This record gives sequence, structure tokens and C-alpha cells, in this order.
Amino acid sequence: NFERLVAFKTKFNHTNVPKSYSDNDDDDAGLSSLEIWVIEQRKWYRVYQKTNGEEGRMTAARIEKLNSIDFQWRTRRDLLDAAWNEMYQELVSFQQKYNSTLVPFFGSKNDKNDPPFRKLHRWVEKQR
Repeated sequence: NFERLVAFKTKFNHTNVPKSYSDNDDDDAGLSSLEIWVIEQRKWYRVYQKTNGEEGRMTAARIEKLNSIDFQWRTRRDLLDAAWNEMYQELVSFQQKYNSTLVPFFGSKNDKNDPPFRKLHRWVEKQR
């Protein structure tokens, strides 16, 4: 499967195999066996990280091999979730400091030390 992933990366310049990808080796559920293999690598990598390499099927050698082709350990969804959680934590901090979730575009008029809240303001507006 590693060689198939290398071929995929050569063709598409990334290692996020989509559900719709077909390399004529699909299973009965319509999932690409390459996609399943990639999902399993990510899953075993998380186990490896959580247990300091004590459990799971992932090895340091396999990690190195996958890193050699710039394997994307985190999916686009993982990255989006992490970004959302980061902004949520900013909102929690804002709420604790100002006792409100109404985030102004600019900092407080009364406190010259307050930074502008443009990014957090935009994020909150999108959530509403």
C-alpha cells in the first residue's frame, strides 16, 4: 500500500486519499482500500503517540517512511476542528474577562491596553 500511496502522491501532490478515489482495488462498501489503509496509518499513529510507541502497529521506521513522502498525519477536518477549538477557547477567555460573548470589532474604548478583537469578532459572527 505504501507504493500505491506514493503513486497517488505523485499524481495528486498530497496524501489525503478521498472517499471518491478509485484505483480499481475498492472493497464491497465502495471504499478504496488505499483510503482505508491511510485511515489506519493515522489511527495507529495516534495510538503510537498516546502510548509513546508502546502499543499499536505503528513503528518509528514506518513513521519515518511515511514522513519521507510528506504524509499528512492530520486531515483537513482535523485542522479545521483544531482551529475552531482554538477560537472557542479565545471566546471562553474573552467571556471570562469581560463577562460577555458580544465581541466588539475594536478593543474597549475605556482601556487603551485592550487589543482589537477583529479575528474573534468575525469568528463569533460566523457562528451566529
